[in-house]
Amino acid sequence: MKRLTVFLLIGFSLLLTACNLSLAEDVTPPPWYVSPTPAPTLGPLYPASAPDLANGAVIYSTECAPCHGDTGLGDGPLNKQLSVPVAAIGLPVISQKASPADWFMIVSQGNMARMMPPFSNKLSEQERWDVVAYALSLHASPEMIAQGKQIIAENCAACDMDFFTSQEKMASLSDDDLLGLMVQGSEAFPAFGANLGEDELYSAAAYLRSQTFAAPTPAAVIATPVAPEGYPNPAEGTPPAVAGLGTVRSSVLLSGGNPPAGLTATLRGFDHAMDASGPQEVLTLTASPSKDGSLVFENIELPANRILMVDVEYKGITYQSEMYIVEEGASDVTLTPLNLYETSDDLYALTVDQGHVFLDVSEGQVQIIEFISVVNSGESAILVPVANDMMALAKMPAGTTSLGYDAQQGEASPVDAADGFAIPPSDKVYGLVAGFQMAYDKSAELEIPFVLGMPAESSIFVPVGVKLEGKTLIDMGQQDIGNGTIYQVYGFGPVPADGSLAVSLSGQPNTAAAGTESAPDSRQLVIIGAGALGILLLGLGAWLYLRDRKQNEAGDEEDEDGDEFEDASSVLDAIIAIDDLHRAGKIPAEAHQQRRAELMELYKKLDGRD
Repeated sequence: MKRLTVFLLIGFSLLLTACNLSLAEDVTPPPWYVSPTPAPTLGPLYPASAPDLANGAVIYSTECAPCHGDTGLGDGPLNKQLSVPVAAIGLPVISQKASPADWFMIVSQGNMARMMPPFSNKLSEQERWDVVAYALSLHASPEMIAQGKQIIAENCAACDMDFFTSQEKMASLSDDDLLGLMVQGSEAFPAFGANLGEDELYSAAAYLRSQTFAAPTPAAVIATPVAPEGYPNPAEGTPPAVAGLGTVRSSVLLSGGNPPAGLTATLRGFDHAMDASGPQEVLTLTASPSKDGSLVFENIELPANRILMVDVEYKGITYQSEMYIVEEGASDVTLTPLNLYETSDDLYALTVDQGHVFLDVSEGQVQIIEFISVVNSGESAILVPVANDMMALAKMPAGTTSLGYDAQQGEASPVDAADGFAIPPSDKVYGLVAGFQMAYDKSAELEIPFVLGMPAESSIFVPVGVKLEGKTLIDMGQQDIGNGTIYQVYGFGPVPADGSLAVSLSGQPNTAAAGTESAPDSRQLVIIGAGALGILLLGLGAWLYLRDRKQNEAGDEEDEDGDEFEDASSVLDAIIAIDDLHRAGKIPAEAHQQRRAELMELYKKLDGRD
């Protein structure tokens, strides 16, 4: 499936989850984007449990390797698409200067100057420590660690190793810091490295670092049995249990009923290779579900940390269960059910829940990025064809060329289909984004078509300094999205299905408004490929709103609503925030509508509209 990564402003707060990407030409990635705002609560800057390298390796292969490369040399497949070099975190010269706490903060909060997205909403705290530990281990070969172990045994046999196994102490120390401690000593242990060479000291540091990791579980070598075709024959009985092996169960349902005959389900198991090349498929079994949809795989080796999943192809769509990581001692594993659906090509069965447009204006061109979040409340999986880097849910505005598209992972995830992707029924939203570009010389007339239309209270963002005019536009004021970058926000909508938004734009971005000496290149306006709710500025709006509310409650709980906000812009932030909270299921629909109406009246009053 072709995916588009599109522009986002530095510090932009999209409440998004992430997706795997392949890229259109001249488009920059990060593969799974999550909002960097508000800054996450990091808690203690050391892991609660010893980092699990095997789990970290699995996370790294999915979240980090596309940019940083399998061995951390900055040579991932997306590297060439980025406007800044990817850090070669696998090189000793880089990783030996970093502490786990340093990289944990970057993984949590992101580093937008280097186009590094944050993962605080994607990964749990322990998962972030796991992947940081794995990244820090990339430069240390088994031979290096073995040499370090020998050096410690020969030079520091009486040292207090509790210091080096303490997560709290070691999380704040880089390998360079450990070299200093080995040479200078500390209260916990004497100096022992004065006569050691630099390579020896770094080997010792690598070994000491390895003592903070959880003990690895060796990957088991398994046989690949062949499952019978068709429905299982009960007369054949259940295969006899084999000591040390276990059972993997799942189920396959078709629109809530029993599956059709002839389906083949594939159980796949993945172990992480010892050569750091990423997870390797070590188990592939096929079987047919029974008439009631149950699916059983007997006599399966279940070593700890093995990743299991089941997939089924039905009418050109590949459905997958959620991935399951085997726990220590597991003997009976149940994977999530696979819900299959009949298919439909009726795109208009989808409804747009939120819609936003971002115009990136730079010298010589304007790029149009459309964000929509859609809901499929029907009973069929909707097929979305893709051709020539275009998905059928996005029409190209006249005079533009396509940058591609991204079928993002929102609250729900699109699934691969033979000629594009599919959107199965769900009460959750799917995030989609499409991008286009056209030549721009001082002014342009633009008509943006929308296949599914756009709902009321959609928005369009342009850099301050660019004049935007349109009959249906409502000036919603300026929005500072951080780093001194300010954008003008306009409301519009509703737009009917197959309708369009006509606007005129002129001028160039006001560089003074951005607080920079020169206009930022569009590549520097960060990228997202990810996904999900498709709502611009929601994270930032929520943070500002909740911060203002907290400050207001602390100062004077008896103030009237009108005194909560300093100006119309802060009311706009609150509107955006409660939309976000409603979408997250934290505010009931009735309460959301009532409060939103109140805030809109207040916004009009403060903005001088009444």
